[in-house]
Amino acid sequence: MKATTVGLLALLCVLVGSILFATSGPRDADANSAAPPSGYTAAPGDLGTCANCHTNISGTGFAYTSTSRPWGYVPGVTETLGVGVYDPGSAGSRWGFEVTILTNSDNSTAGTITPTAFHPEHIGTAVFGGKIYLSQRSNGASAPMDTTDGTYWGSTTGGSWHFLWTGPPRGTGGVTMYVSTVAANGDGAASSDDYTYTISQYIPEMAPTPVTTTTWGKIKKQYR
Repeated sequence: MKATTVGLLALLCVLVGSILFATSGPRDADANSAAPPSGYTAAPGDLGTCANCHTNISGTGFAYTSTSRPWGYVPGVTETLGVGVYDPGSAGSRWGFEVTILTNSDNSTAGTITPTAFHPEHIGTAVFGGKIYLSQRSNGASAPMDTTDGTYWGSTTGGSWHFLWTGPPRGTGGVTMYVSTVAANGDGAASSDDYTYTISQYIPEMAPTPVTTTTWGKIKKQYR
């Protein structure tokens, strides 16, 4: 075989190897700022958490959830839920999250989740394994402190996101909200300065409020 042919084959092998390495290697952490891969909330059937792509598993901060009705949900009623991450002691400058809400009976998606009218560009939905996930979205901002960027780039304390959730039908029973968050230093790599946090929040189904019938006569008797 001629030397030139051998050289071309060797070059081809190097190129193929480079392509395979690039497509099979770890995902760049910064690449996930636009939209993280779904299925990383530590929910049953998930692939893991944000720690799969970011090295540290916990820092001095924490993830948190908030609901407008913390004692339970009313079937079929829409309310505002929130998730967030807070860690002023980290080197975080970009923040992210992923959340899913599942029924406790069969771990299927519970109700529906949609962005709020307030900064809807901050979050987006995706489907994995038949389940709906919500996570941050980045608009590709070229400078920190862009209020339309869902990663809160430039914040040194954390970030929070709100969304609308409509509870599942009556009789569904309790549900659980699974959340994974990340405080990334924004260097585009899964470094030791990236911290991740997970939390789950149980939300019981509220019993319907009993409704009693009345008449105009009964009402007038109350004021006699």
